[in-house]
Amino acid sequence: MQMDRPAWKTRRATLMVFWALIVLGMVGWATPGFADNCGCGSGCVDMANCPAPYPVLETLGGHSLFWHDPCGGGYFDRDRDCLFHNSTPPLWYASAEFLPLLRDQRGSQPFQAIASRNVEVIRDSDGAVVDEIVTYPREAVLGTNDFNNNFEPGFRVTLGRALGDWYRIEGSYFGTHNWSDRAQVRYREPIEGGVDGNMLSPLSNFGNPGGLPGLFTLTEDEWNPQPGLDFNMNADIRFQSRLDSAELNLRRRVRTAVDRQVRAETSCLIGLRYMGIDELFEYKDTNHDVSVKTGNNMFGIQIGALSQFLVVDRGWIDFEIKGVMFFNDASNRIESSVQSFPALTTAQADRTAFMGDLSLMFNYQVAPAWTFRLGYNAMWLSGVALASENFLVDVNSLVSGPGALDASGRVVYHGPTIGMVLAR
Repeated sequence: MQMDRPAWKTRRATLMVFWALIVLGMVGWATPGFADNCGCGSGCVDMANCPAPYPVLETLGGHSLFWHDPCGGGYFDRDRDCLFHNSTPPLWYASAEFLPLLRDQRGSQPFQAIASRNVEVIRDSDGAVVDEIVTYPREAVLGTNDFNNNFEPGFRVTLGRALGDWYRIEGSYFGTHNWSDRAQVRYREPIEGGVDGNMLSPLSNFGNPGGLPGLFTLTEDEWNPQPGLDFNMNADIRFQSRLDSAELNLRRRVRTAVDRQVRAETSCLIGLRYMGIDELFEYKDTNHDVSVKTGNNMFGIQIGALSQFLVVDRGWIDFEIKGVMFFNDASNRIESSVQSFPALTTAQADRTAFMGDLSLMFNYQVAPAWTFRLGYNAMWLSGVALASENFLVDVNSLVSGPGALDASGRVVYHGPTIGMVLAR
């Protein structure tokens, strides 16, 4: 008996959470919850084996998210008497960041084109006309590359708690990014055989129905514009896109060299991540109207690593990389009015999506509990349903179905970030 979709989604999500908890439990069982003295001794004994690092991690006291050496709870401060630093690792921490992002979609799709009629005359050696070759070069005059690519404002918040010297658990959310734009074009001078205007529609494959996609030059035999679809006088396109992401991670510090002059720390993570992408694309020309809505509800497991490099007193660089494999519940809904005939098609399917997430941040502790952050983020996502790429160019499919889903889209989100961290 086949399980219905809602029951299968619930079961799949439960299994993913179960196995993630099993993996996290195995990692926690296999490693100590608290650090030993790392062979550095204690108090003012054995200071020769633990020389003071330079630059200094903290001179203000307090807490920061540079992952302290658990040997004594922090790095030795040359201005202090013993091995113990004048600060301790945080128990709780939270951050708030302003995160504007650019949305870069793979490639460009044409949605209106024009053609011109070229005639090449073939003459014999005496100059007499023996043949004529007629071609129709085409070029795009409206496409997705006409949309403006602007930074859209958003935010990111993180809340975390230390679990001993080796572990931290943290949750993070970023979103409220909403991209939208509109582009339009008008042409009034008809080409030969035209009725109103001279623009060709994607619904006729730009004057070549049934032919190969692409705006290559057509021969006279291939040239076949469709009255009622082509010869448009005006057209416009519009899109909207929204992005949200939430994650829950367990971080573990990776043991580094005991030599305290090595001013770097590394940690790894495993966690769960959700990402939602909802889009709308609308196409209108003189006689037709098509609206495409797509949804991507993605849930998956991610792994990653963070490297931290102390570069100045109280200042360090974070470089983090994450990889995510998503189960994507993708769908589309296409409403159209073609040749005055309203129609609706839908499609839904489970797909696998992948994402790479990179960030490079500079941190500077400005007060005992406060750290300033500035950096750049980039996310590469593949295997998603993008609205413009789910536009159906076949009129018969628009009118009578069946619906089809294209979840092969690729998109990149990137932008700067600036914010503050509170660690206590």
